[in-house]
Amino acid sequence: MNPFFLRMVLCCTSFLVIGWNTVATAQPLTKTNPKKLKRFADLLKTITKNSVDEISYQISMKKKVYRYGERKVATSIIKNIGKRKIRVRLPTAKNGNVTYHVFQKTPEGREEAGRSGGDLSTRGDAGIVELSPGESCSTACEVDFVLNGSMITSVLGGSMGLDPEEYFLKANYHLVQSHEKGYRKKIVPAAKELSFTVRELTKKEQKELDAFAEADYQLFPLKVNGVRPPSNTKPLE
Repeated sequence: MNPFFLRMVLCCTSFLVIGWNTVATAQPLTKTNPKKLKRFADLLKTITKNSVDEISYQISMKKKVYRYGERKVATSIIKNIGKRKIRVRLPTAKNGNVTYHVFQKTPEGREEAGRSGGDLSTRGDAGIVELSPGESCSTACEVDFVLNGSMITSVLGGSMGLDPEEYFLKANYHLVQSHEKGYRKKIVPAAKELSFTVRELTKKEQKELDAFAEADYQLFPLKVNGVRPPSNTKPLE
């Protein structure tokens, strides 16, 4: 493999960050496998009218410390704590079934640093599961935020997301979809908030990031008014 291409792949793997897409995979947590329903559009009307007293919700993250720009994945777990069988939407950020709020620790106290928002516009099959009393299911989703009016997009776009600091993550599971009445009121808050820290890049990591950004610019120079700037490398069209 071309050494330059290999370097690009390694750098890209190291510094991919949060986009607006989520990765959500249902994972039953009990011995009895909850029946996963199909044909989402046809089954929307079969979702039971659930109350906040019938569902418990918790979140977890695998790490406590993330490097600057590193993607963050949160696992959401919902459990049927009621006495009847229910049908629920998977606890994923897709379609805003789950929303996140991140707070930054400041000398004056806590200050909201951002909130999820990109997935509210994502329409599609977020999945439905049927849970008997005591059964649980989970999804693992990349956490994205709107920060100061701008989406976290790409390291090359000049956005690395949360600055190095200590943060707290809160989440809500919504019983109805974002376009339905009561979306902001019919929620189950996560039982506990999570704390995590974003650290500075090491000199080695910063050097790799700079090399990746420069290589990407050489291959795909930015257009200004439809004209590409001079480059030593011919862009791939």
